[in-house]
Amino acid sequence: MEKMFQKLLLAYGNQLLAKWQGVDMQMVYQDWAESMQDFSLGAIRYAIEKSGNMPHPPNKGEFIETCREYAPKQNNVFRIGHQLTPEQQQKNRERLNGLVQKYVTGREIKL
Repeated sequence: MEKMFQKLLLAYGNQLLAKWQGVDMQMVYQDWAESMQDFSLGAIRYAIEKSGNMPHPPNKGEFIETCREYAPKQNNVFRIGHQLTPEQQQKNRERLNGLVQKYVTGREIKL
């Protein structure tokens, strides 16, 4: 959190400091950290970048809302293609069905 606030401090200077004047910053860091624990590092980086374009330093709610806008770039998604014929696909389904029947359920499941 300290690093994040340092980035925001570079963008807003005294405006940012004025928001929490007289408040123990460790308490602010802890509060924000608890609120953002489920966000990815990518979402937080995105919000830091976007927050620098706001006319005022974001409050916690505005920052969290910006984190929610984050969508990872799709070109980073790894996809596996296949070259199986429909016959090979059906054969694999039958093999999987046999394994499920034998080891998991004891009954036939169609895939």
